[in-house]
Amino acid sequence: MAYGFDDDSHAPILVLWWSGATPREEVTACLEQLTERFKSWEAPGRIVFDFGEVGEFNADMRRLLASWRARNRLLIQDRVAAAGYVFTSRLSRGYLTAVDWLKPTPGFTRRFFSTRAEAVSWLESEAPSPAA
Repeated sequence: MAYGFDDDSHAPILVLWWSGATPREEVTACLEQLTERFKSWEAPGRIVFDFGEVGEFNADMRRLLASWRARNRLLIQDRVAAAGYVFTSRLSRGYLTAVDWLKPTPGFTRRFFSTRAEAVSWLESEAPSPAA
């Protein structure tokens, strides 16, 4: 499996991590699970998207992510108060830039980090309150 969810290590912050290759089937399954998690949140939450060890998001994967974000724009705006994105390289950060360019998702605060610990620290102390 190229992805996973960590509900416990930094609760109530959800961590979604990616590692290695990103086959279309796994990206699709991950996005379906993430959609269901967002739907289950009773109030806006905080999430870390840890792409620090991701392999490659090719053009097909970027379009897939952009399409998912477009279909779930209102859900994301309603359920995500803040998000920390972890990238260990400029190339991997370019993945999200490309997705944002294809389909921007306004409505929540997000920042980019080099490590998961930095993202969690920001979400715990500096990110806007989910109630805000």
